[in-house]
Amino acid sequence: MNDHTFTRSAAYYTLWFVISVLSIPVFGIGLAVLAYVIYDLKSFSITVTSGSRPAMSVNTGLLWCSRDVTKLHDIVRVDDHTGPLYALLGFGTLTVWTCDGNNRVFHGIHNVRSLAAILRQQ
Repeated sequence: MNDHTFTRSAAYYTLWFVISVLSIPVFGIGLAVLAYVIYDLKSFSITVTSGSRPAMSVNTGLLWCSRDVTKLHDIVRVDDHTGPLYALLGFGTLTVWTCDGNNRVFHGIHNVRSLAAILRQQ
C-alpha cells in the first residue's frame, strides 16, 4: 500500500507571509492575514491512499479538525494549473471534480503535478 501526502508549498506560505507583513502598516489587516497563514500552515494536508480502499482525504483544522474523504473511483476529472510564478516557486492549484457534480479547488499545493498524476492513475 502506497500512501502519498501532499501539503501546501513553503514558498506559498512565504509569499503570503511577506504580503501580510508588508500590509500591516498600509492596511492594518496584516496581522489577521499573518495569523491565518500560520494557522493554515499547520492545518492542511491531502493524503492519497491505495490498496483495498483507494481514497483521497483532505485534512483541515488545528483546533477543530475535519477530514473529507473522497473515494478515488468517484473522481471524474483532475486539473492542475501552474502559472509562471507558481512554477518558479514550486506550487500550483489542483481542481478535482467528482461524479456528484461537486468540485474542490486546492491552492498552493506543493508538487501539484505529481498529485494530479497519482489521482489520474487511479
